[in-house]
Amino acid sequence: MRPYRQHVDYSVLGPLRVSNGQGLIEIRGVKERTLLAHLVSAGGRLVQSSELIDSLWQDDPPASAGKSLQTFVLRLRNALEPDRRGTPQVLVTEGPGYRLALDPGTVDAERFTRLVTVGRRALEDGRPESAGSTLGEALSMWRGPAYAGFDHARFAQAEARRLEELRLTATEDLLAAEIALGRAAKAVPELERLVGTHPLRERLWEMLMLALYREGRQGDALSTYERARSHLADELGVDPGAGLRVLHERVLAHDPALRLASARVRLPPELSGPRPRTVGRERELERLRQAWEAAVRGVATTVLVRGPVG
Repeated sequence: MRPYRQHVDYSVLGPLRVSNGQGLIEIRGVKERTLLAHLVSAGGRLVQSSELIDSLWQDDPPASAGKSLQTFVLRLRNALEPDRRGTPQVLVTEGPGYRLALDPGTVDAERFTRLVTVGRRALEDGRPESAGSTLGEALSMWRGPAYAGFDHARFAQAEARRLEELRLTATEDLLAAEIALGRAAKAVPELERLVGTHPLRERLWEMLMLALYREGRQGDALSTYERARSHLADELGVDPGAGLRVLHERVLAHDPALRLASARVRLPPELSGPRPRTVGRERELERLRQAWEAAVRGVATTVLVRGPVG
């Protein structure tokens, strides 16, 4: 494989957009844009000419398809490397096809995927503040439907479905982080919208029930369960899964464990109860309490206490 030299960024979380250190690169022509989108979706791997021809002309390629492909490749090279001298460094020929010599990190879809993985790990590790920040950054990268404008191409259909599913999962994780941070009121409207769009995703119903319950709306949480049960019965002919059923029972029972974790946190003895040896330090103690509660929520916190007792 030839070394990667020319820095080019590719964005496919929306309409195709290409840029370098000088700004946006204009890719003219539907065929050239389709060719580039297919090569980007391959993530730097070789794509055979026959596959590219299929993307460009579907099931009705002209007799001159092979030669026309070479013309489109040349035009694309001129756009990506207008000042090149000699052998192309970005769009290279290899064996029976072509590939983009790219670092996966220059594709926004790859950066999005990595951030979602990091965010989910933080959520699973009990660090919702970090998870929310990372997932919010990931979701902000979207400018529209993935691979917008290439709905006709099979390579784009499969990749767009994968990315859109990951986007929805990341949105669920972000809302879970919001609820864990005590922002249930903020999460409820978005969850209501999502269950209307994706009524068969039980995790969304579970999060909506929990958010409503933490807002003191037990009745609405219980009616949400009935809505979920009705949708699942009408669409799939099944009952709610174990997660929804168990949450329904816990809401009915007013399970204390459903309350926000920070509302149940126990401060260490030094920060709770009488403090006869501590005089004139209420402001400092309040800062310590806040730092402790933040640490329990998963926020990295460092406090240095210095000085004599009292």
